[in-house]
Amino acid sequence: MSNITRNAEQNQQAPVLSYRYVFKVTPDQIGRMNREQLQQLCVEQMYLLWLIIAIIRNPLAAMASRIITIDLLISLAEKTIYGKLAEITERSRIYISGEGGIAKRLGIHPNTVSKSLKALETHQLIQRDYVYDDEKQKEYLDVTLTSVSLQQPQKLQDKTKRKLAEAGTQKKQKDSQTPVSR
Repeated sequence: MSNITRNAEQNQQAPVLSYRYVFKVTPDQIGRMNREQLQQLCVEQMYLLWLIIAIIRNPLAAMASRIITIDLLISLAEKTIYGKLAEITERSRIYISGEGGIAKRLGIHPNTVSKSLKALETHQLIQRDYVYDDEKQKEYLDVTLTSVSLQQPQKLQDKTKRKLAEAGTQKKQKDSQTPVSR
C-alpha cells in the first residue's frame, strides 16, 4: 500500500477540484463510458484515494480530525458532482449538529467536531466564516478548503502529545478477593 502513496506523490499533478463521476456512476454506466470519461473517472478516483490515504496515515493528526477531514472532502466532492458547487475549494455552508450535521452523520460529539474544525483552520487546511442569517436569527458556518488541504494534508498536526509513564514506577494492584483460575 505504501507504493500507492509514493507513486501518487511522485506523479502528483494539480489537484482535482471538480468531480463529475466519482461516487455517482454505477458499474453498468462505467461499461458504457467512452475513453475520455473513463480517464476522467480514474483521475478523480486516484486523486481522492491518494488524498484519503494521506489523511488516514498522518500519525500527527488526531483520529477525529482525520475522520472529519475525510467527511468534509467527500461532502464537498459530492456537492460538485450534483452541481451545488463548481469546485471543492468554493465556500460552502456546513452544519456541525442537527439534521444533516457532521456530528450526527459521523456519531461524534459536536464539541469534538468544533475542535477538529478549529485545528483544521489553525493548520490552514480550511478557512471558517461564521455568517448570521437575520431572517432565521441563526448563525451558520461556511467552510472553504485551502490548497494546503488538497496538496499537503500532512500539515494537520493536532494529536495530543502524551508522556509515557516510566517503566516500573506504577505498581499493579492485586485483588486478593479474585480467585485465580487454574
